[in-house]
Amino acid sequence: MVALSDPHLYKHLAAAFGDDLAVSALTLPGFLEHEPLVSSRGVLMRLYSEAVIAHVGDSPFVLAGHSSGGTLAYELAQLLQHDAGRSPDGVVLLDAHVATSQVLLDHAKEFYDSIRDRQSTADRLSVARLSAQAWYLEMFREWATLALSCPSLLLRAAQPLRPGAATERSVAPITASDTADVPGDHFTMIEKHASTTARVAREWLDRLLPGNRLN
Repeated sequence: MVALSDPHLYKHLAAAFGDDLAVSALTLPGFLEHEPLVSSRGVLMRLYSEAVIAHVGDSPFVLAGHSSGGTLAYELAQLLQHDAGRSPDGVVLLDAHVATSQVLLDHAKEFYDSIRDRQSTADRLSVARLSAQAWYLEMFREWATLALSCPSLLLRAAQPLRPGAATERSVAPITASDTADVPGDHFTMIEKHASTTARVAREWLDRLLPGNRLN
C-alpha cells in the first residue's frame, strides 16, 4: 500500500520459484497518474476476488503479500472463503504488518530510510502515488482478524533494517498457522535473500499440496 510498491517487488521471488510455479501479481488502482482510486475497501476486495477467480479458474492457488500487502492477501482470503466459496489453498505472509501496527510506528524512520536508499525507486515518487498511499493506509486503518479455513505461513525477516536497531517483528493482529524466520531484513528477504525465502515457502507449499502445480 506504500507509494513505491509495485509488482516488480516480487520479481526475485518469482525467478527463484523457477518454471514449475506460475506467479502473478495484483496492483492497487490509483497509483498511476489519472488512474481512479477505488471508492471503498469492500469494492477493492471484490475487484480482487473477481480477478483472482477469473485468473486461476479451477486450479489450486496460494495468495501471498509482503509488508502491508500481507493485509490485502489475508483479507482477500477471508472474502474468498466466506463470500465467494473459493478458498485459496494457503496464504503466505512475507514479513506482513498491519498498516497502523506499533511495529511500523516504532520503526518508521528505518522503513523510510531504506526506501530512500533505493534511489531507483525513489525517483518514481509522485503526487498520485503519495496520495494513493494515504488513501489506502487510511482505508485499512481498522482491522479485524477472521479465522482462515486454509493454512497460512508467516515468514519473518531475521535481521533489522539498520545495524544496532531492534529487529522489527511481524505482530498481531495478522496471525498464521505456521511461522518461520528467513535471512535478511524487511526488504532484502525478497531481494538479496529471495532464493532462501522462496525455498522455505516452497517447502511449506510442497507439504501443503504435494504433487500439485500452483498458479
